[in-house]
Amino acid sequence: MEQGLFQNQRLQLVITNKMEQQLSLLHMPIVELERFLMDQALENPLIDMESFDNNHLILKKHQNDKSSEKDWLNNIEQPRNLYDFLLEQLSFLTLKPKEQEIMEYLIFLVDENGYFQGDLQDVSKHFAVPVDLVEQALYRLQTFEPIGVGARTLQECILLQIRDVSNHNELAELVVAHYFELLVERKWREISNKMGVDVTEIQNVFDLLKNLNPRPASSYQNDYPQLIKPELIISEDRQGFIVKINNALYPKLSCDSYYNERMDQLSKYDQSNYLTEKYEHLNWLQKSIEKRKTTLVRVMQAIIDKQNDFFQKGTSYLKPLTIKEIAESVELHDSTVSRAVNGKYVQTPHGLFELKYFFTSSISTNGNDEISSEIVKDLIVEIVKNENKSKPLSDQKILDILSANEGLTLTRRTVTKYREQLGVPSSSKRKRY
Repeated sequence: MEQGLFQNQRLQLVITNKMEQQLSLLHMPIVELERFLMDQALENPLIDMESFDNNHLILKKHQNDKSSEKDWLNNIEQPRNLYDFLLEQLSFLTLKPKEQEIMEYLIFLVDENGYFQGDLQDVSKHFAVPVDLVEQALYRLQTFEPIGVGARTLQECILLQIRDVSNHNELAELVVAHYFELLVERKWREISNKMGVDVTEIQNVFDLLKNLNPRPASSYQNDYPQLIKPELIISEDRQGFIVKINNALYPKLSCDSYYNERMDQLSKYDQSNYLTEKYEHLNWLQKSIEKRKTTLVRVMQAIIDKQNDFFQKGTSYLKPLTIKEIAESVELHDSTVSRAVNGKYVQTPHGLFELKYFFTSSISTNGNDEISSEIVKDLIVEIVKNENKSKPLSDQKILDILSANEGLTLTRRTVTKYREQLGVPSSSKRKRY
């Protein structure tokens, strides 16, 4: 083989740091973007930032009117913190100093779902007290609200809630205490045989459990809740559907008035070009945000063009669509479109949707047409809803109905996959006696 040096030309996309950062901004959901810009405003003295949410001012970096600052701060509803709530309840108890310390320690071993994640033996060693005393403290914690807090297992959590119900259900307590795994697996006939009660009573216990909360502390947050906010709003006029950016969600970035008025003067003393660098960074942020908005509008407009029947007639007219089709339509790379649709929401005449919702795989019909997999899932839900609950349909029966009534050509495995994605139990677990 001949060896030597050869020149070879090839086309290759090179992503610069600026491009990578711009793509990163495009990828962020709006709440994450706002947090990122807040951090940038804190690091860059030239950035003056105002952040708006639902047309109400929620943050301003420079606030001259101290009284108005107090007003808007007082008007923000703070989410209730689980640990503060538990400590507040603890303050109403009359305890010995050691008991108080143990209770406080146990509270901070409760996770965000309300479950106790510690080890009683370890706590007893830590405080040099008998384990029975620690266990008594845990039982006391389990009397706190929300009911179920301090449980060590899901079974214990459900038991605590059953015992708290005003009209106490003794059968439910016995079933959960002794046959919890069988109940979860919906083996109602087996439980009824073991307990000598009618199977319908076991099903009634299961129905009761569906109204209880397996995560009792889920409504208590240690941080602000992640709200769904539509960045895009679609309206209709005589020319068709129009996409607009929800600018109320976007922070307003501007150059601080103090620096803006004195920039020329200050730059004379800035030997390290620090201010120039920060000013350029501000300009880059402003342009990147505008680029993000433009990209989102372009992508959404292309989706409307492809899914016009959906917007005209409703959700049952959703068509199969891929990222690649939209990327080709707007002349962007597939990965850019993927970043644009991830975690972004749009308000449409038919409700609020994540942009990813409009991208679905296709299912063929006998007439060689194609329909969206989301529509197939809706059909499965409808079939299960209307089935005879004493003789629930198998996946094969569901497939037969879809093939006969809708002319769909798909496999039983696909039906099973869609049913599991929908959270619909198998036919044996849907059976009612």
